[in-house]
Amino acid sequence: MKYYSMIILFWCFCFIVLTPLRLLSQYSVYDKEITQNEATMLLDNLYNSMQKYHPNLYEYTSKDEFDELYDNFISDIRSKQEYKPDELCKIFENFVSHTKDSHSSIGMYKRYIKTKESTISKTDSLVNVFPFAFNIIDGKMYVAYDFFTDSAIPEKSEIVYINEQKSSQWIKEKRMSICSELDSHKDAKISRHSQYKLLSDRINKFGFIPYNENDTLYAEFDCAVYVLDYDKYLSKAYDENDEIVSFTPLCDGKIALITMRYFYSLETMLPIVNGIIDSIKYYDSDNLIIDLRESPGGHAEIIEKFVEQITDKPFRLFSEEQFFVKNSMKNSPNEYMRKPWIHRDYINKKEVKRLWKDDRDSVFVNKSELVCPNKYSDKFDGSIWVMVGPYTHSAAVELAAIIQDNNLGIIVGEESAAVNCYGNPVDYEFSSSVVDEKYIRYDYFAPHIRLIRPSGEVTNTPIGIIPDIEIKSNITIKNDEQLNTLIEIINKTER
Repeated sequence: MKYYSMIILFWCFCFIVLTPLRLLSQYSVYDKEITQNEATMLLDNLYNSMQKYHPNLYEYTSKDEFDELYDNFISDIRSKQEYKPDELCKIFENFVSHTKDSHSSIGMYKRYIKTKESTISKTDSLVNVFPFAFNIIDGKMYVAYDFFTDSAIPEKSEIVYINEQKSSQWIKEKRMSICSELDSHKDAKISRHSQYKLLSDRINKFGFIPYNENDTLYAEFDCAVYVLDYDKYLSKAYDENDEIVSFTPLCDGKIALITMRYFYSLETMLPIVNGIIDSIKYYDSDNLIIDLRESPGGHAEIIEKFVEQITDKPFRLFSEEQFFVKNSMKNSPNEYMRKPWIHRDYINKKEVKRLWKDDRDSVFVNKSELVCPNKYSDKFDGSIWVMVGPYTHSAAVELAAIIQDNNLGIIVGEESAAVNCYGNPVDYEFSSSVVDEKYIRYDYFAPHIRLIRPSGEVTNTPIGIIPDIEIKSNITIKNDEQLNTLIEIINKTER
């Protein structure tokens, strides 16, 4: 009897103690930290990748300074034994930020290796994968292409669940939400490509769990989504409460305020900008304020069309553009990177082929021609004011430089981010490894275009747009004190 009691007690111990430990181990596998040696190796890979792929790494930072920076970061990493992947990513971001070009960045992607015994449940850690395309066919969602492995999915793998919600229900809800917004876009002529882009922006950062009946595919992503065959359902390229471009009449319409939060593609932005210009004409505004203080930039295609709408004066978009084609890019082990797709919109095909045949690092320089806007009687002909600040980046900086260097308006606020280093970053994988069943991938995004502002000014230090009228921001004041001060200045000049 005593013997059987001991057996029963033993199994009770296993159930009460070991089961929670087993569940805890499921989480600890996915929360396992990266060791000091692994972190050092990852930083070393990033250090080498930056030297290999960045087109002008030593423009603002000398080789000695960069090496000293690397040594300091290595010493800091060795101060801890383990790092969480997200924590390490922030260290990498800080390291990359010292290039001072405002367009270098770090991306991190995680994929957990699942066993066939895994099931979808609340106790499972979710899976994080590089973006893949999907099709929606007859109301069902199927994986079409896996960008993580750069391969097509040969068999139909239906996505049944999306964050524990049936995909059919998710599709229905999103269609209702998107269709309800289409009424204001009925007359907008937007290309098929832009429709994909708009929709992908809308569902960006949604968590997905593709899952098929054979338990052969588990995946989740929280980064960009690429959409196929979904052009009937269109979305605004911004959240409901955060319009990318907005118009506000001030002082009974005498002042027109355009807030540009992001620069999307020409097809997306042009109908919106045209509508705003019509509103300015309706109010017969004398002053136009363009608020770029919180704009990270984006696509620069809209800039020329926008400036043509607000001035009759000839202007230049830039002094020159320098396109960098690194030899390391041409010989990349990634077939996708070897294709000369990067400059196809800027350089003619013959020139691209010539650059790619050259076995050296290449630079192609594109000079800007003078843009002469069409003149018509009802074009805006008042005063232009552009608000900038430290969070003004990229294409937004380019727009401000065009206004300032061509004497089209007055720049107000605080110094913007750097001017000369320009975007379209290229994605390079600098490290990937398996850490306790967890696939960690870090990517380095390097810029490949250098934009020289219309004035031709090139500096030895990263200088942004210096405002003609400096107005400091005060984060302790709830009201927009910078804007209120500018309105006072405008009203005084009108008297």
